[in-house]
Amino acid sequence: MNLKRVKTAIDTLVEEFSKNNLGDPFRDVRLREALLADHLNHVLAPVGYPYDAFLKEETYEYKTISATRSARYDVSWCETWQKQKKYLREVKILPHKYHYLAKFSDRMEIEKIWRMTGEQALKILEPKLKKKFHQTTINKNGVLQAVITTNEFSVYGQQIFPAPTTLEMFF
Repeated sequence: MNLKRVKTAIDTLVEEFSKNNLGDPFRDVRLREALLADHLNHVLAPVGYPYDAFLKEETYEYKTISATRSARYDVSWCETWQKQKKYLREVKILPHKYHYLAKFSDRMEIEKIWRMTGEQALKILEPKLKKKFHQTTINKNGVLQAVITTNEFSVYGQQIFPAPTTLEMFF
């Protein structure tokens, strides 16, 4: 193995992310988000934006998984449920045209991509978040968490990669 080539590749990757304010490519799922944005011909949003990617006036939320079978949403905690609902509808969930879930292999190859609208994501997440909101404890980070499972993505959304065959669409 040529470690010098590996180091050069890593340095190039870090430099590209840095000069475009895209954060640390090795933190959390940022590299997978970059690969997904490239695959979908979207623009990866800089660090700190309330969305993961965009294209013209549309914004998108990305969830990426490898071994897990669900996409976790971390939502900032608000003082009241009314404020929480407003935040979900105006900032976190509804404004994004599509929410994508991409399953990656261990080799960082995209295996499947599902897509659902912001409305569909809100319909799934809102009751789960409401239930958690009214519990007396929240997680140590001060955020609400809820998941959309791959099954929910496949039932309420649409698999867009690889394109399902005609037979798969009926089963």
